[in-house]
Amino acid sequence: MNVSFGSTVFGTKADNKGSCMKLAFYLEKENEGKGENEKRHFFSHSSDKVSVEEVIKSIDTNKRKLGKKDSKYFLLNISPSQKELRFISKGQEEKFLMAYTRNLMNKYAENFRKGLQGEDLMYFAKFEENRYDKKTKEPKPGLNYHVHVIISRRDLQQRYKLSPETNHINSKKGVIKGGFNRNNFRQASQGLFDQMTGYSRKVEDTFNFQNEARKQRVADWLENKRDAEAKEKEAVTKTPDLNNSSPEAPSMLWNLLLPTINQDSFYEFDEEEMIRKKKKKRDIGR
Repeated sequence: MNVSFGSTVFGTKADNKGSCMKLAFYLEKENEGKGENEKRHFFSHSSDKVSVEEVIKSIDTNKRKLGKKDSKYFLLNISPSQKELRFISKGQEEKFLMAYTRNLMNKYAENFRKGLQGEDLMYFAKFEENRYDKKTKEPKPGLNYHVHVIISRRDLQQRYKLSPETNHINSKKGVIKGGFNRNNFRQASQGLFDQMTGYSRKVEDTFNFQNEARKQRVADWLENKRDAEAKEKEAVTKTPDLNNSSPEAPSMLWNLLLPTINQDSFYEFDEEEMIRKKKKKRDIGR
């Protein structure tokens, strides 16, 4: 299970410091050319059908005491793996992912440690069936069901500023109390899926295992980088052995004190100078 935060969908950068209109209308892309009965609508914690206009109005007006440069909303991407999608009953993918999203938003709210539940949040989610190739913009093959969630920075009662991008984790002092632990949330997303489906996850597929493997890859990369930089520095600062016992020492020392002159250029200069002097004498004698 991959869960991530951002404001970019398929290369479309949405400025989350302003209106969510651009993002909301973009998420309507799979409804193009479909009849009203075929369209998939946004859903919230309590409603299965929310219009795109209502989504925009609700998110854009839920911003009390948010400054011009403050983020007004966040985008949560919920992307089950191919293995996980195959484990969901065929034909039940949308129904399951709607229920899963609502349960996951409870985990999201709890992660702020402010006594909140999903019902206290303002969010609107959209189920999508396809992923698209960035070059051809054609649907990719295979199972690609996923969910995008637009989450207001403010809770429904506009009491709290809630940001999953904060670097505070369970802080008890200072301006920000609580915070948000992204790793705990990612781990909870896997546990919730396994709990709801009975999925037996292999150790190598768990978030903890993959996170530790990632940390090791980063540590190895940093160590290799330091070794390469040390060797490069050693090569630059290394001086020749000028021990008098070395037969090359006198010539090496002489070359260091007086670099080799380009003899060809030297003689060419002398010759040009002699010609210039001779010409000057001829001119004087005339």
